[in-house]
Amino acid sequence: MHFKPYIAGSRYYFLTLYMSFEPVSRFLIPAAKNFGLGEQAMAGYICTQIRNLFSEKYPHYAQGWRPVSFSDGVLKISAENSAIASALYLRKEQVLKFLQEQELPEYIREIKIERQQKSAE
Repeated sequence: MHFKPYIAGSRYYFLTLYMSFEPVSRFLIPAAKNFGLGEQAMAGYICTQIRNLFSEKYPHYAQGWRPVSFSDGVLKISAENSAIASALYLRKEQVLKFLQEQELPEYIREIKIERQQKSAE
């Protein structure tokens, strides 16, 4: 941030002339690496980015496709039910190509589909 001071009475005030916002991944992931959590932080960040991309590109399926983990280039997507899982399976190569074209911090080489587990109540 760049500030320009000005005086009003006996107090100094600062006007913000220019303010830049950095993506949270720029400082959060390196900070997490310092504590040995870099891989988990990156995986969480990638899953969040992919969830947002699904909302834009595949709005009809976005609720049912949930990225749950990312490790060593493998993205696991949980599907809400078998119909949604089948839709993803049929579009798997198209979705993979779409994700590989995005500016994600890690390269996705494979998608694995898993059926969402229902909790026993």
